[in-house]
Amino acid sequence: MKINFTIEKIETFMKEFQLNTRELGDLLGFHKDYIARILRGEKAISHNVQVKLNRLYEEFTSVENFKNRMSKLNENMNK
Repeated sequence: MKINFTIEKIETFMKEFQLNTRELGDLLGFHKDYIARILRGEKAISHNVQVKLNRLYEEFTSVENFKNRMSKLNENMNK
């Protein structure tokens, strides 16, 4: 499923996954200032940003990835 990310959708994504501009920028491969400019409406959301946001969304919402993260968390807690 492809999402057409808007500023509002990016803000919701960040809130849901508790990400700040630096963290989102790091995950997408962009500087936090670039992300901040997008969120303020100073920069357009490019095709490249859309693609990377969709990949990140898929990674974050993948059941298999979630299971792997939970398994690793449980392993770390049992050490």
